[in-house]
Amino acid sequence: MSKASRELLKHSIRAGKRYHFVFDNVQTFTKPRERRIGRENKMITGLAGTAVELEDFDDAAFDLHALLQKQAQQERKNLTFMTILEDLDLQHLENVNMVYFLHALISHVPQLSTLYRKELADFSKDTLKKKPIPERRRTKIIPLATNSANEMNVQGMKEGILDFLSTQMGITCENLGNNISLISGDGKTFNMLLLLKKMAAPESNDFDAFRWLVPLLELWHTKWTDLSPIVRMHWGTLNDPSLLATIAQLAECPTPSDMKKVDFFQGSHLVNLALNAHLLNCWE
Repeated sequence: MSKASRELLKHSIRAGKRYHFVFDNVQTFTKPRERRIGRENKMITGLAGTAVELEDFDDAAFDLHALLQKQAQQERKNLTFMTILEDLDLQHLENVNMVYFLHALISHVPQLSTLYRKELADFSKDTLKKKPIPERRRTKIIPLATNSANEMNVQGMKEGILDFLSTQMGITCENLGNNISLISGDGKTFNMLLLLKKMAAPESNDFDAFRWLVPLLELWHTKWTDLSPIVRMHWGTLNDPSLLATIAQLAECPTPSDMKKVDFFQGSHLVNLALNAHLLNCWE
């Protein structure tokens, strides 16, 4: 079944379908059940990946030559604060803030919830969604075979990528063409992908230089990276009710053991709880 699935995946790529690849390192601690000479406990590391089929995309976005030409122009040197500010949809942000402010009140007052919850949901659906995913869309996710590559070093990262994309998916130097591939992961994976591209840059052809590889940082990891400084900067002391420490004590939320790497679910729960408390205080 796995061999048939792999061949089907290769055939779909040759037919023109595109995929977004997500992978991360995995560790398994093995203990020998029978004690013998030379047997000992050890950690087995490797890479696990998935291929996510892309739909409703602009094929021009995967043009390798156009990407390399844009990179050569180095236009990001002209990026300024005003350029970023002008690119923001301020009206959309205002609508989002308004919905947050109303949602805190309507969610915690039963009478208002009965009257206005549906209206607020309809307003959010009609106004806040810019490019909604079709309601009946079911993303096709294909698991790839796990390998024994170690992403902690450049050579291991190269070995893992070539196994996923060349061996398992059939993307080689001969059939690469003018196409790029999107690969994403957590912060360490993202950093090692950038380092691999930097180390392989002197190679003559696009495939060996990994110019076709576009690394992306997973959105959840971006949120996690942003969450820890928020909790750390706003933790404060117990005698200040406006800060997180007092709210955490009142809500019996645990104090983060490491402020530089806050648990994502506990930290986000506390921040959202504090936000709702302050918004309800404004309404009061």
